[in-house]
This record gives sequence, structure tokens and C-alpha cells, in this order.
Amino acid sequence: MPRRAQLLYLDICSLHRFGVPARAGLISRVHDISFSQFKTEFFLPLEQVVYVDRDGPSGDYIYTSRHRVIAEMVYQSKVISIHEKFDNMSRIISKLNPTYSYDIDVVGHMVRALNLIGLGFDLSTGSSLYDLTLKSFGSLAFVYHQWAVFLQLMAVEEDTLDKAEMQLGLALELEPKNPAFRHSEAEIALKRSRIAVLSEQRLAWRTKAVTLAQALTRNSRTPHPFHTIAKARLDSLQECLRDVESEDVGYEAVLDAEVKDTDKSIRDGLDRFPNDPHLLTSLSEFYSLLANSDKALNALEKAFKAKPQSVLVARRLASAYLARNKLPEAQKVLLTSLEHNPTNADLHYEVARLNLETRDFVDDPGSRALLLHHLIRSVQRGDKRYDRRFWYARELFLNGHGGEAKSAFDDLANSPIPFALKRDVRGEARISEGTIKRYTGVVRKLGDTYCFLRSDELPRDVYASIDDFPGGKVVEGGRVSFSLAFNMFGPVALDLQLIF
Repeated sequence: MPRRAQLLYLDICSLHRFGVPARAGLISRVHDISFSQFKTEFFLPLEQVVYVDRDGPSGDYIYTSRHRVIAEMVYQSKVISIHEKFDNMSRIISKLNPTYSYDIDVVGHMVRALNLIGLGFDLSTGSSLYDLTLKSFGSLAFVYHQWAVFLQLMAVEEDTLDKAEMQLGLALELEPKNPAFRHSEAEIALKRSRIAVLSEQRLAWRTKAVTLAQALTRNSRTPHPFHTIAKARLDSLQECLRDVESEDVGYEAVLDAEVKDTDKSIRDGLDRFPNDPHLLTSLSEFYSLLANSDKALNALEKAFKAKPQSVLVARRLASAYLARNKLPEAQKVLLTSLEHNPTNADLHYEVARLNLETRDFVDDPGSRALLLHHLIRSVQRGDKRYDRRFWYARELFLNGHGGEAKSAFDDLANSPIPFALKRDVRGEARISEGTIKRYTGVVRKLGDTYCFLRSDELPRDVYASIDDFPGGKVVEGGRVSFSLAFNMFGPVALDLQLIF
């Protein structure tokens, strides 16, 4: 392949690895060639590796590699050193036109902080690329913001965080109400708490991080501020556990308060953003801390013995037992507290979640009735606790209440949760531990990319993707076997198999 064609292909891959096609206009500016030149001089050597198409809205020609994974492989194999990566990216950025929305979108992908860190950029080279971008595009708020995020993530000393705050201040001057920018204020404060040497400084910065993040949680459409709070609480709990390690008495109240704050921060986040991977990681870290601290367990057991009617203490002690895989002990604590608080929605949900872990078998009428009993009592009209509402909707469906289940899932589908989390499939139906329940049904309502399955065992039709059928072969009226899971839109068929 001619050298010039190799460079053109590399630039196409450099963009397509982000999911962005290379438009003919950009290729023309970077390589000083027209589309007619591309056809006559480069199409033949590149025809097996580059796809040419037209962009719908603009009608411009666009170029992509055969697949984003291939684009990434080509880029990583050909652009190895940091200086080569800087030269490659700066060459493209310098040719972008700030008056074109496509070019703004391209630069937005290229200067994302996590992208530069993933490529191995150090503080100096990364800052040089941001500086070049601003000189090419002028003052763009999102570039200042990503520069701040880059500095915050890379920081190991206060001086770097001072520079991050300066860049963030420039972003906020342009967009003072941008919640993502405000969230970065909290993240910088949290990073300062992790760098600080004195415990008083760590506490002060941690408190500021929580305060800034909490101000964003009320109307947040992302889990990020909740995750920041959870990280700050986990840091505080970990420090507290280290501090009380050498103490024999008098530590229980302080430790119990730390456990309470950490537990609440994570639960609040997961109630609003079920199954968010960052919050689930925080939950796992929380359980790990509890599992490895005898003093934490001792403090919680003493607190529960003194106040068995306390819902918060019961939930925290149950979490500690669960962290140590002591399921019977966790259930006993929750049921004891439920006797004192028979209408408490949180306790009903904790008991339901425990039963989902141990007795979630679709062919066991007793477990189904027990789960529905607790889940009905765990939800309240108009609340934003979407995780429990998801399990409640699922349980309605599995108990045969199709109409009520549809209404509950419709509410979840219209909730302000990120679309990716709404589509996340979970809660697969089982008949025993490790054994998935199989259903049979008939294909109905066949569309271009989806269909619905009707089964005599289920109260309503189940959504299925055409892509999940073997070879994509499906006909209306055909019989299929499938397993059943759920997302926030309703029941979803998995592991589809045609029945002949």
C-alpha cells in the first residue's frame, strides 16, 4: 500500500475508533485531496479496508474502517509512542473547522480526558494537546472542562489540582449552570482529600466534596454525584476503621455513624440508578470493609441489641452479616426489626432482596407469594426508588398480574433513568439455584428488528430481538423456546431456540 494511502487509512482509523466516521471534507483538509482524487488514487489500494458511504443529513461522503475494533487495532499498532499519538491527534485537530458541528463533535471525542489517559498521555503532553485545541477552536467550555478532568485524574500533588481548578473556572465562566462542570468541583475536592496529609484537611475536603455533590443529586439525571458521595463516605469509613483498630472501648458510636452514612449514600444512589456499575462497585467495597472488620460487626451488634426497633441499625447489621455470607443471621435481624416496624417500606424491601438471593424460584408458589407480599409493601406512589419498583413490576408479572405489571413497567420506562440502564437485562427466571427456567411460545407481532412471543405460561407477550434468534431466522407463528429476564421496559426473551 502506498505511504500516502497508509497515512490516510490511519487517520480514518484514528476517528472511527471513537465511532466517528471521517467526512470527505475533513480528509480533504488534512490530506489536501478531493473525493475525485480519493477515487482515482486511493480507492483501489484501500477498497478492502475502507467503506465509503454518504452521510444522510449532510450528503457528504464519509469513510470508515470495517469495524471500530479493527480501527483500534490499527491505531494501537501503528501509533505507538506518546509523541506519535500527539502528532497524529494534533495534525487532525489543527485541520478541524470550529464553524462545523461535525468538527466540534470530533474534537469532543478526541480530547476526552479518559481517552487521553487511556492512550498514556502524561501531564505535559496532555496539557499541550488541550492548549493546541483551544488555540484552534477558541474558548470552548467542554475543552476547558476536559482539561480540568484530565488534570484532576492525573494529579498526585496540590499544584496540579490548582491548575485543574483554574481550567474548571474558565469552563464555569462560560457555562455556570452546567451540572457536569459542577460535579467536577466535587471530584476535585475529593481528590484533594486523598492527597492531603493531615486528617483535619482530609475531613474538610471530604465534607466539601459531599456538600457539592449533594447539591446536584436532587434533579440529577446521572449517577455521578451519588458515586462521588459514596466514594467520600467509603474513604471516611476506611480511615475510621484504621483509627479504631488499636482501640478496645469507646469506638462503637463513631464507627456506627460512619457505617450508617456510607450505607445510606450507596443505597440512595442505587435506589435512583439501579444496577449502575460504579455504585455497585462501591457497594462491593462497602461489603468488603464490613467483612474484614470484626470491630465494625461488634459495634453494629451492640447497637442492635440496644435498639432492635431501629430500622437503620437493623439494615446496617444485616448488611454486615450479608458481607460475611451469614444469610440466616441477616434474615433474623430484619424480621425482628420488622416485628417492631410492620409497615416500614425499607425493611420490607430488605427482606424481599434477601429472598431474591435465596428463594427466587418461579415454580415455588410459596416464595413467589412471599416476595410479592414484601415488595408490595416496599413501594410508595410517586417515589424515585426505581430499583425496588423494578423488582415489584417483575414480581407482578411472575405472579400472573399482567395488567398491573405493564402499568408498573410503563412508569419505569418513563422515569428519568439513563437509557442504557433501562435496557440492562437482569432478574432471569430460575427454577432452582443455577437452573434457568425454559418457556415455550409462539412468535407474534413480527417487526423488522423485534417480535413478541406469546406463552400460555405467562400473563402477557414477551419482547424478543430478531438478532437473538439463531441465524436471525424467525417467522410469525413459529414456535420457540426461551428463557425469561427483565429490563425496565418489561419482560425480555433470551437464549432463543427454534422448535421444529
